[in-house]
Amino acid sequence: MMIHILCYNLTNRLAYTLNFIFKDVLQANYKVISDVGENPDQHPMICYGSEKIEGAFHIPGSEILDSDSITSVVVEAVGTGKDCILFPAKGPDINFDIFGAVFYLISRYEEYLAYEEDLYKRFPHTSSIAFKHGFLNYPIVDKWINGLAAALKRYFPALNFPARKFSHLPSYDIDMAWAFRYKGILRNLGGWIRRPRSERLKVLFNLSPDPFDSFTFLKDLHKKFELRPIYFWLVARERGRLDKNISPRVPAMKKLISGHSEYENGLHPSWHSHTSVNGIQEEKQLLEEILQKPITASRQHYLRFRLPETYEALICAGISNEYSMGYGSINGFRASTASSFNWFNLRANEETTLKIHPFGFMDANSLYEQRQTPEQSFIELMEYVEVCRQEGCRLITVFHNNFLGSADDFRGWKEMYERFIQEVHS
Repeated sequence: MMIHILCYNLTNRLAYTLNFIFKDVLQANYKVISDVGENPDQHPMICYGSEKIEGAFHIPGSEILDSDSITSVVVEAVGTGKDCILFPAKGPDINFDIFGAVFYLISRYEEYLAYEEDLYKRFPHTSSIAFKHGFLNYPIVDKWINGLAAALKRYFPALNFPARKFSHLPSYDIDMAWAFRYKGILRNLGGWIRRPRSERLKVLFNLSPDPFDSFTFLKDLHKKFELRPIYFWLVARERGRLDKNISPRVPAMKKLISGHSEYENGLHPSWHSHTSVNGIQEEKQLLEEILQKPITASRQHYLRFRLPETYEALICAGISNEYSMGYGSINGFRASTASSFNWFNLRANEETTLKIHPFGFMDANSLYEQRQTPEQSFIELMEYVEVCRQEGCRLITVFHNNFLGSADDFRGWKEMYERFIQEVHS
């Protein structure tokens, strides 16, 4: 059934938001009209703005969608946690500008404003409205949209939306495939001087498996539970303080990557290339040569990105699916949604074809930032599963191969992850 949406100023921001809510999430047919007379067949109608129309579901408006400039918007928030709403307003049918609120969060409007970068030159989660108002750990945008759908069905009983279903996508960042193997004499000698360990010698003399090698374990796990994961490979040509991958020139590294061609693969752009079109293209081309197929997905190393520059560079480099939307300092939903969405370039004031896939959980956040044990992380993981089940959306998890190997530093993580997969996919 067609939904008619009455509005008198269809801006790029509003058109983008309507597409996301009704087309992408609710999978509903809709048409924007500017006059009541354009709805002669009495289709379900939403009127957006200050005016309430007889027989129409009214959503109050705010100024954010009328503008095409980036200014410091005063965002009023009412409530906390998953009960929070933004841009509150009086209305008989809904008490806030849901369109404006959704746009503000998924466009990452606040990341275009002035902020103090964290240690890794990123937007800090402590500056986000989601953190300040306690809903970072909940996909509140999905909750709002589901609530809107329920309200519309009550208002128009003949209206139906397809049921939303939970799903889980495992993803892996391969920053350093091996702890000791294939690093060469100089790197291993330097590592031995800094931290003498008999384990290194056992691995190098083939007496023990490399502690970061979890690739066979993961393949077996994926086969057992029929999973289709995505791997992101760091293939920086030159090593740096934060780019410590095994060189892609090493035959064993090439063999490892090509051995994962049955799965979806993406680029893990190096630290120094995060806004360099040429740098991203060079690494992308190298990965494509190894895998012998096109690469269109990426996730930033250390989740370092700056809007709009990084996403613009990725588009120019041929990336169409981006998986960095999450924090590298805390788990939760950076864009307040677990649903994928097209990126809206605020500076250019236009919707792009770059699809953003948000994640909700990363192992490194749990261990290094939140100081959790594997058991505590399992509990947090299952909480994200529960909220995504409630809202019928996809949970993307991020794990690293070194967490799932045999290293003492990550004791218990492999078992926790296997337990998690079994719990979710059995």
